[in-house]
Amino acid sequence: MNRLITESQDSTVMIECKNDSLGSGWAIELENETSIKYPSYTTSIMTAHHVIEDCLDTKKVSIYVLGEERAYTGFIEKWDKKNDLALIATSAELRPFELSAWAPLEGYWVMAVGAPEGFEASVTFGYIMNSMENELYYTAPISGGNSGGPIIDNEGRAVGTVTASAIDSDFNIGTSLDGLCAKFVECEGKYF
Repeated sequence: MNRLITESQDSTVMIECKNDSLGSGWAIELENETSIKYPSYTTSIMTAHHVIEDCLDTKKVSIYVLGEERAYTGFIEKWDKKNDLALIATSAELRPFELSAWAPLEGYWVMAVGAPEGFEASVTFGYIMNSMENELYYTAPISGGNSGGPIIDNEGRAVGTVTASAIDSDFNIGTSLDGLCAKFVECEGKYF
């Protein structure tokens, strides 16, 4: 379990947009167009659209890697407001998460990693309650700053992205990997 947590924290970042607005993101193995112009920007970060929305005018955010004192520049490449997702390119070196090959079922154990209230690489545990279309409903507690972080299964594979907290409810909402198929990844079927 400790290895799963440590490896997940090492692949998760804190993202800062304008006005000290904080969110989270996770490394994903996707080619990005920024690396054509800037060869060192080979790392792709997935996050929630609402985390970067106020920075779309400059298309730049700051990326903070656990244990590093400096901030990296991140370039916003693509976004999908409907599924609340965005892709960022950066030069920070991170190991990308593997993507789960199947959709998580009800009762499936999950972990959320992120930067709630700026506390980098915080970890919470829960389970999948249900799923509908491109959304996952899960019980791992989250706070402001967790948005954009990964939802991870018991094998350390990403199953979704944290997107919202359900007000006055005991569950939260994330975008499933199916949501990536809309703009970011070519998918063969309903799920990877």
